[in-house]
Formats: sequence, C-alpha cells, structure tokens
Amino acid sequence: MPLHPLDGRGVLQTPGRHVSRFRTRWYEEKGRYEIFAGGKSVGLESAAHSLVLDPDAIARGGQTDLDEKGIAKTAREEKLRARDRANEDARMAELCRQVVLKEARPELATGPRIQGLKK
Repeated sequence: MPLHPLDGRGVLQTPGRHVSRFRTRWYEEKGRYEIFAGGKSVGLESAAHSLVLDPDAIARGGQTDLDEKGIAKTAREEKLRARDRANEDARMAELCRQVVLKEARPELATGPRIQGLKK
C-alpha cells in the first residue's frame, strides 16, 4: 500500500484532491509503487506515454448532440428520467380524477383529527 506523501499513513487508491495534488511530486521523489495484476508483479519501465490530443477536437468542446436531442448519456440519467415520467404520470392521473371525473381530493391526514384546546 502506498504511503501518504505528508505523514506516511497508508493511502487507498481512491483519487481525491488531497492525494492527487502531491502524487506527481511523490512519484518523482520516491518512485512508483509496485503494480500487481492477476497476482503477478507488472513491470512499468517508464511513465511516459504516446497519447496525442487532437487540437481541433479540443477546440470544438464537449459533445452536446445527445443533450439537444434529450437522450440520456448514463444509466443514472435514464433512471432519473423514468422516475420523473412515472411521477408526472401519477400527477396527471390524479389531476384527471379530480377535474374530469369530479372525484374528491383525498385527505392528506388519514388518522383521527386532533382538535385544539378550547378557552
């Protein structure tokens, strides 16, 4: 387990500002810790990479076409939208019962009514 760069406590591999802020300096001073995969040590000769970012793609900005079309990008968004649709359907059904079918609005309090003290 890697040690925290300031006080030497063990640090779990959860990214956070307090950990990542010192990570680069820690790696430069003490080197990277050993990496394991499948129970075997994985050697990492260099931290250099060959990733090249396209300047035109960066200048274009983020992808907005799904937002413009109202398409959910994540499963969480899909669940939230489904919940919102269900709530809206229930609200419209209640409104229809009240306005069209002229049903009385159900009382919110279902228990016995408590009367105030008389003076």
